[in-house]
Amino acid sequence: MAPKVFRVAGAPRSWQQRAMAAALWVGENGAVSGATAAALHRLDGFGPPVAIEVLTTRVLRSRPSLNVHHTPFWLDVDRAIVAGIPTTSAERTLIELARSTTEERMEIAIEDALRRRLTTPDAVVRRLADLPANQAGGARLTRVLELRGAAAPTDSALEVKVIRLLREQGYPPPIRQKVLDDNGRFVGRVDLVFPEQRLIIEVDSFRFHTGRRPWDRDRERRNALTALGWLVIHATSQMVSGDARSAFLRDVARAYQRPL
Repeated sequence: MAPKVFRVAGAPRSWQQRAMAAALWVGENGAVSGATAAALHRLDGFGPPVAIEVLTTRVLRSRPSLNVHHTPFWLDVDRAIVAGIPTTSAERTLIELARSTTEERMEIAIEDALRRRLTTPDAVVRRLADLPANQAGGARLTRVLELRGAAAPTDSALEVKVIRLLREQGYPPPIRQKVLDDNGRFVGRVDLVFPEQRLIIEVDSFRFHTGRRPWDRDRERRNALTALGWLVIHATSQMVSGDARSAFLRDVARAYQRPL
């Protein structure tokens, strides 16, 4: 499978097997990285890769379906064991992703890593600060982290897309995952809030909003929020990036600008 790395005849083939072979090949001064590491960490938006990626200090050539990235900047903290495979740490994985993926995919991956407590914004910033100032993708990664600030992690990839859409339209950052109460009585935790406009944007995924009891609970909460003077706008995947996008933006603008 690689120099001095062999597969037992008859062993089932898998991308994880190829990743392990690549990690064994590069040795201790390197690990599986990039989109492959993101898939092993099970970050949102990253599935089984076609080509395996590795990061190493060794001078090695890429091979068919195996992409080698070289770095002279490698520390023991950059290496973790994920599903039994030597993989770049969550921090180094996000740093390496910043050089090769879109800003939206990077932001979705960051929010997922934060939501699952794989890392923290400060930990990513500290590790990035130890690398050269011209680290590929470093400026984009810094920008994304600065834009999110100390906000709570989003609850889903779709929520990230809604936030990005609102940002593109010039809206200020909404408060994320806000708990609302009625004189101390818990009413609900809502996705995105513009408090001064008394506006809530609920990000709805069909996958998590089916079934009679969840449907009833959603309506009960919606009634309570309406009674407290909140206006609720719903966002779905079609409203964010599909045919209903224009209508959604129009409704948000009207709701945001309405007199109180």
